[in-house]
Amino acid sequence: MIVAMLGSQFMLYLWQRLHPKSWKVVTLLGIWIAPIAWGYYNAWWGVEIVWGIVTLLSGYVVWIATRKPLAKDTPKFVYAFFRFLFKVNTTMLFGGNMLVMLDFLGIPMMVLQWPTGKLSLYGWWFCFVGLYFGLLLRDFSDVCTSSMAATMGYYSKVCYASPYLYPLPFSTLIGWLSWCMYTMYVSLRWTRFSLHP
Repeated sequence: MIVAMLGSQFMLYLWQRLHPKSWKVVTLLGIWIAPIAWGYYNAWWGVEIVWGIVTLLSGYVVWIATRKPLAKDTPKFVYAFFRFLFKVNTTMLFGGNMLVMLDFLGIPMMVLQWPTGKLSLYGWWFCFVGLYFGLLLRDFSDVCTSSMAATMGYYSKVCYASPYLYPLPFSTLIGWLSWCMYTMYVSLRWTRFSLHP
């Protein structure tokens, strides 16, 4: 069993490294389709309604981002859309974690006389929804940015935008080196103090 699990993980790793474009497409489709089947099987209609709304909005944004010629304000709109949804997902994760922590500390039982576990149920649901839609929208934004970059002329062999469209300025290099040296200093200092209590 363990050998099969490790072998399958190694095969998935090879697939991701050797064929990144097909890996992205298949994992995006798998992540996108799984909750609708799961929600239908368990008759969770709220999950399907939220999934449908997010799918329609994201589909519209992907459709706009893949049009040729690209409209002048499309990159700004796509960025604003995914930034807004990133903020919503981050807020849901933070709120879900707060609800779980409040329930863990027993605050609802002391203040509202609610049974323990009720807030945790909502908290874990918020965490799951925030993580799932954050992951899904990250992949959708990757599709949009790759398509827009290819339309604007930034194209590489694997059809993704190049991470550097211009050479790094000297100040960026100095900032990066100083950050590396600071993190090394902090980690060495922490190691020194943790070894000698």
